[in-house]
Amino acid sequence: MPIDEKSLLTPMIVSTESPDLVEVCVPSEWSDTEVRDFTDHAYWRSPLFGWGIRRTGDPLLRGQQTRSSCPGRAGFVHLYLYIVLDALR
Repeated sequence: MPIDEKSLLTPMIVSTESPDLVEVCVPSEWSDTEVRDFTDHAYWRSPLFGWGIRRTGDPLLRGQQTRSSCPGRAGFVHLYLYIVLDALR
């Protein structure tokens, strides 16, 4: 099967371990706001107060950095986002 060149440049939802935790693969130059906006539009569950980005040191990242290089796409990074449960973010 030939490689779809466009898909190599497209941000995507990588995994949804649970309905309130999402892993995304996005261009490394994207700001946190762009990452949250993409997730709001790309994932079926768009929360009322939006998405928060798990930061380095968060136990749920299991030692990973906030932004980790994508193993399959140069210039892309993986981030984990969680649903913000209230207006304090």
